Amino acid sequence: MNKKKNFDDVIDETIKELQIYLASNRKSKNITQEQLSQLIGLEPKSISDIETNRRKASLTTFVKILHILEIDILSIFNKKS
Repeated sequence: MNKKKNFDDVIDETIKELQIYLASNRKSKNITQEQLSQLIGLEPKSISDIETNRRKASLTTFVKILHILEIDILSIFNKKS
């Protein structure tokens, strides 16, 4: 395997972990996918697709989700260290 593929694999794994983390956080705050989608301005299916890795969130959407769920982005990076 070349280094680029390994890097891509690491990125994909990290994105999957973030999606699981966001879904878990949303559920712990008793926010439905539909409620989150309305707050962000997306279709509920989009939230489902993001949380199940069928779709990657744009940076803008990711930041909106973090804001709504009151997640400090630094806490995500500290979790990974």
